[in-house]
Amino acid sequence: MTVTNDVPCAPADHSGTSRDDLTTLPDLLQDPTATGLNRSPIVDAAHRDPDVAEFTRFYLERRAQEVASAGEDARKRKKLEDEFTPRIEITLVAMQGETQRHIRANVRYRIQDAEYSSELTIIPREGRVASAPDMGECDVTGLTVPVDCLAACALSGSSGLKHRLVRSDVSGRFALPVHAVRCMVSDKQLLMDEAGMSDITRAVIDLRLLKTCAITGKKAEPAYMRRCLFSKTDVLKDRLAVSEVSNKPYRADQRQASAVSGKTGHQSEFIACHETRLPLAPGEAERCMQTGKLVRPGILVTCAATGKRVLPSELETSAVSGKRVLRNALVNSSVSGARFLETEGLRSAYGKFCAPVEAKRCEWSGVPVHPDDLRTCSLLGLPVHFQYLAEEINRLSVLDKLLRGTRRTADAAERWDDIRAKAAASVSGRARIESAELSPDGRSLAVCAEVKSMLGFRTQYAGFLYELDRKTIVGRIALVKRDSKGGTVTKAA
Repeated sequence: MTVTNDVPCAPADHSGTSRDDLTTLPDLLQDPTATGLNRSPIVDAAHRDPDVAEFTRFYLERRAQEVASAGEDARKRKKLEDEFTPRIEITLVAMQGETQRHIRANVRYRIQDAEYSSELTIIPREGRVASAPDMGECDVTGLTVPVDCLAACALSGSSGLKHRLVRSDVSGRFALPVHAVRCMVSDKQLLMDEAGMSDITRAVIDLRLLKTCAITGKKAEPAYMRRCLFSKTDVLKDRLAVSEVSNKPYRADQRQASAVSGKTGHQSEFIACHETRLPLAPGEAERCMQTGKLVRPGILVTCAATGKRVLPSELETSAVSGKRVLRNALVNSSVSGARFLETEGLRSAYGKFCAPVEAKRCEWSGVPVHPDDLRTCSLLGLPVHFQYLAEEINRLSVLDKLLRGTRRTADAAERWDDIRAKAAASVSGRARIESAELSPDGRSLAVCAEVKSMLGFRTQYAGFLYELDRKTIVGRIALVKRDSKGGTVTKAA
């Protein structure tokens, strides 16, 4: 199928940029793009032709039918798909129009022995310059020149030929020579607003190189400055000192001296004594082992209990021994509230403490104990540690068993005659010691004596506590009867 069609071409859609476009078009045009023709709009227009579009639609539908009739035969399906796929070939047979060239040219020229260049756009067919730089006046020479040749002075705003202006080596800006200077350190060309003056040498220096002394505020070249390694600031060399603590340079206005050794250094190298607030070097300080706080030597004291070196405020005096010890090493008396070391006091069975002077003596064991551990024996009326009492009845357990006759010890029998004589004076009737048992400290004797009265028809048992050293009976004498079941009935003497 052959279709012939004309395609209109808008000039804006067909253009090109190339050095080869300057050559003369040949009589026999073999490459249409040499005229600036854009192939894409032409191809698109050919595909949109109604006849070509209908032809393509028909064969695409036919291809679908034929490929479907091939079933599962892949080779046949591929063959039919190739045969019924429409292919379009486009041939450009003629062109009508005109080619117009716009030439951009870079023109070089000289002004006052300085070379400049400008870009021009030329239309050869019309023999004219389509575009050229605007013209401007040089405020220095008064010449009217292309603006390409002019630059504005960054400081004054005046326009001048570039070769008559000075270019900054720092920022690349241009300025009139009167507004430019040269750095005495780097030898670079600078504009006036990029330079400063050294307060030490009065030389003109690049502002980026000038350093400001953090103490005096003076500006100077790097050679006259040195950095404080603590504050990270620059100071003049004569305002710098060397630390006797670390041997590092520091700014002299931040000097500090140790109250211990007199060594000087930067203030950040010192600490303040927690007690006196005076400065000292860390290596000169002593650390409180209780709080971790640092103080000057001679302030810490030793805890008499733990041996720790601590602040005086961390210590307290024991009310028993007068020792200065850590507060947490002391316990409180449950009797008076006095504070003392645990080892200096007496501990009750329930964890309470009392001072030795607050302790009470157990009349049976002879041992001083916490008052909370004492109970009054209901037989003797004496204070006894609760561990020696029979449960519930509050009787001295040893004496209760002697009186019941369930225990028949015969301790200190050689003393019984003297003891019987002492007891006979306090009871009515004839007394005979039946049993006795020594106390834990061996200084007292729990005694059970048989007492007969009413011509021997009445028998009672006397229980009492006898102190061997003082040879005397202490407390009450308990008179009891024994019943047939081994129990006793108390009766006051």
